[in-house]
Amino acid sequence: MPVEGRRRRVRLRIRTTAILALALGDWAIAGCGSEGTKAPVERPLTEVHGSMPIEEVLKENAPGWMALDGVVGVYQGRTEDGAPCLKVMVVKETPELHRKIPEQVHGYPVLLRETGPIGPRGGR
Repeated sequence: MPVEGRRRRVRLRIRTTAILALALGDWAIAGCGSEGTKAPVERPLTEVHGSMPIEEVLKENAPGWMALDGVVGVYQGRTEDGAPCLKVMVVKETPELHRKIPEQVHGYPVLLRETGPIGPRGGR
């Protein structure tokens, strides 16, 4: 297999792992609140807010967003009030990315999350 093909597969694995880790981290953090803080209303992520299920909206938009310089991941998440949303992980939030990525798609909020660069541990 050509070296470039292997590199592409490694980058895909890294992105997938990072996306899952960050999504799980968001999920875990969402459950950690101070006493007296009202927990968000739990709604299924598959809830349809607009014309399509969120999974289809993500599948339709993720490839285009991932092709943008500075985008390192895209995943399903929740807003602060517990509503399903799409989250776009970026190295750094910039006005250009805010122009290119809409605030809402098919009725779902789209939130940018500055993560910094994502790569393999140990600099490999």
